[in-house]
Amino acid sequence: MPTANIGSILKTSLFTDIDVIDVYYVGGFGVMGWVSASDYDRSRPDPLADDMAEIIQHMNADHKDALVMRGARIAFLTEVSNPAETRKVLVEMVQQARSQAK
Repeated sequence: MPTANIGSILKTSLFTDIDVIDVYYVGGFGVMGWVSASDYDRSRPDPLADDMAEIIQHMNADHKDALVMRGARIAFLTEVSNPAETRKVLVEMVQQARSQAK
């Protein structure tokens, strides 16, 4: 697999065009793997990135019991793209977890 030293490319070029062949994603905690160029091209930025700290702080402060019931990592039931949708889906998930715990 060809590799490029991006630093040396950027020092010698005002504009750079990189053709992505594939990407090796390392997300931490054992989350890693190859991403095809077509999947990378179709990907979108995380719509919650700007609000992540506030969401995490709120969940840790106000909903520790719900987080314990759901487990350490939250797999959303549906895709969310803003804080209001996040709250709605998290509330639905907590309600489901509480009804299953009875």
